[in-house]
Amino acid sequence: ICRGRRAGYHRHSPIQNCRYRNHIPEGLRDNKIADIETIFLRAYVTNDQLAQIKLNGEVTVRVDDGHGGMKSYKGRINWISDKSEFTPKTIQTKNERANLVYALKIAVPNDGFLKIGMYGEVKL
Repeated sequence: ICRGRRAGYHRHSPIQNCRYRNHIPEGLRDNKIADIETIFLRAYVTNDQLAQIKLNGEVTVRVDDGHGGMKSYKGRINWISDKSEFTPKTIQTKNERANLVYALKIAVPNDGFLKIGMYGEVKL
């Protein structure tokens, strides 16, 4: 358990090896803490692509590296939706957008470069 103390307040975190900074604003009562050792990417596949994937299957996840290139990571599919849904408006695919897609959750080990909310692309 990670513990921090300031002005009589105690903070506890279930995340292993977390650290608090000393410059916490006065009066701050609640902190949000995220375990980013593993980042979870939500991806969507069409019905045709669904046949190519399997639970615990390995995929390649690519993200922009900030210098015009792409950085690749190995990821593992740890959840596949059993129901189709309409394509979310924020999703852009290289092919034409499909009407119905299946959601995937992909676990990607983080080397410190990945941030919550970053976009990525998945190669099956």
